[in-house]
Amino acid sequence: MSASAQTRTPTSPLDTTPGSAETTPAPTVETPPATPAPTVAAPAPLPRLTVAGRTEVSLDDLLPAETFDANGIDVERAVARASEVSLASRRAALVEEAADAGVAAARRAFVPQARVSARYTRLSDITPGTIPTFDTAACLGDLVGCQSDPGAFTRDVVLQEPILNQYAIRASFSSRLSDLVFAQPQQLRAARAEAEAAAERARATRDQLEVDVVAAYWEVVRARAQLVLARETASVAEARAREAAARSNQGVGTEAERLAADAGSRGYEPLLRVAESRVEIAEALLRDLLRLEPNAPLPLRANLGALPEAPNLAPEQLRRSARKRSPDVAAALASAEAADARADAARAGLYPALGVSFNVDVANPNQRIFPQTSEFRESWDVSAILRWSPHDLLNGEAQADEARAQRDSARADLRALQDGIRLSVTEAATTHLAALTALEAARLGVEAADESY
Repeated sequence: MSASAQTRTPTSPLDTTPGSAETTPAPTVETPPATPAPTVAAPAPLPRLTVAGRTEVSLDDLLPAETFDANGIDVERAVARASEVSLASRRAALVEEAADAGVAAARRAFVPQARVSARYTRLSDITPGTIPTFDTAACLGDLVGCQSDPGAFTRDVVLQEPILNQYAIRASFSSRLSDLVFAQPQQLRAARAEAEAAAERARATRDQLEVDVVAAYWEVVRARAQLVLARETASVAEARAREAAARSNQGVGTEAERLAADAGSRGYEPLLRVAESRVEIAEALLRDLLRLEPNAPLPLRANLGALPEAPNLAPEQLRRSARKRSPDVAAALASAEAADARADAARAGLYPALGVSFNVDVANPNQRIFPQTSEFRESWDVSAILRWSPHDLLNGEAQADEARAQRDSARADLRALQDGIRLSVTEAATTHLAALTALEAARLGVEAADESY
């Protein structure tokens, strides 16, 4: 159960102290009617009012003593601890690291590919090839025999004795020049946009975590204060029931009064259990956010002295400011930019690709040098390759269509998010102003009650 869900728990009779016929009611203090929220002009700051002749009441003084611990955890410490131990924050940080690694990989793609390989080959025993040649020297030494039988002076000469053990080392450098100009810059742009989106999502996660912790923190304070109020109210009701019973026994009170007082006292028992369960639920949620043990003590040092003021901006200015500063909007913009870059990179695959390669071979024997010898000798080659395939055309078109669809989807999400922010900002500003107004009215009521008694 979230903190926001708990704050929407239906208000019970424990939320207000029941009136008593024996208690003099506090005089009402007339407060200026609340000015409706303007549609264009910025809201005026709420005035700080006090009851005449009475010192202004501090909000911290209104908290029951049982809800305050001078050595407890304040809101700032709670938020800091949650940021350190939250799994959501760690996951967001890991996503950021992965996106940064993607940018580094996109940069490295501009560097030509280098490969080094070493190879050993053992050939099977083979009969070497021969070529018939005429032995001129022998013929000149025996002219008579050479003239009578010239075929006898033909010899089979071995062209190359086989080298059965062969070794080779190759270093290769290659690069697709067309990708360096077309596809790879777009891939780098997409990676940078994804890294920016990941950073903004991490910021949104941290912001939401802070909101959740603050809401859970004050929900615990509220639930504990309400429990104190519930116990005091139940105690008052029990005392009234005892007084009614005593008056009935003495004959100065009616049986109906005794029964009504007893029923009222018993009616607070289930409401007291509700208040106790609210405290348990609120504390469990805060412990979960702070990753504390289930039964760990949870002392809080609530400080109500510095409440946020109503923003001095017109509604449209608030909406523009929220859209400009929202990490969710920034992440959606970056995601749309990344999708657009990927679409451009996919379109580059529709065209022929030009690549170059450079190879250096050190081999024993070197196959490119004749005659072969059992020694390491070097050779190199340079190639330019222009390649195009119908398969690449079809595949590139499909990838481009997919990337364009993702881009359009990201832009639609961005527009929906901007519309949602417009509504949520208006609602939050109105709720904030109403809460401050109600708080000021309650503070004045306490001052008036203190002055009366």
